[in-house]
Amino acid sequence: MEAKFKSLGNFASVVKSEGGALTATASTPAIDRDGERMLPSSFVGRLDSFRANPVILASHVRRDPAGQPTIIGSATRIEVEKDALVFDMKFATTPLAKSWQSLYDEGHAKAFSVGFIGHDGKMIDGVFTWTDVELVEISACAVPSNREALKRGYDAKEVDDIIARVEARAEERRIEDALRRLTITTRG
Repeated sequence: MEAKFKSLGNFASVVKSEGGALTATASTPAIDRDGERMLPSSFVGRLDSFRANPVILASHVRRDPAGQPTIIGSATRIEVEKDALVFDMKFATTPLAKSWQSLYDEGHAKAFSVGFIGHDGKMIDGVFTWTDVELVEISACAVPSNREALKRGYDAKEVDDIIARVEARAEERRIEDALRRLTITTRG
């Protein structure tokens, strides 16, 4: 099975962040931007494999271009509580981990995402719903797929506005590049 990486029903509500430790929600059953839902109970049968290697990565990247690891910490506890997958983590002391830690401590970063292997799912009320997944990793991320995957402070509309601005700027750059290529071609 192929690993999937989603900042989805992978709702990261940071409860506290202090002294190198953090408590957050990794997943809820909210419908994500991909139109899917992940039931927190879908993790229960396979959490021991994650507990054996409880890595927290930076943005789902397993190693940087130089081949260096991007592990920023490890989960010290992970459980399904009520209707959420909740974890505690301890940040590593690497420069990359310290950068992420400061973003959470200062309130700039608010989200997490889960990387998982999907084993089973079904349509429930017209929404594809994961019912059995293996958690591979949890990642710190900037913009989650799940609109609820945020620490208190941003609402879904603000996240959508940020994404729209980023996408609009990317489209402007594509058009500018195409025009530059046309200008170079016609001059040459």
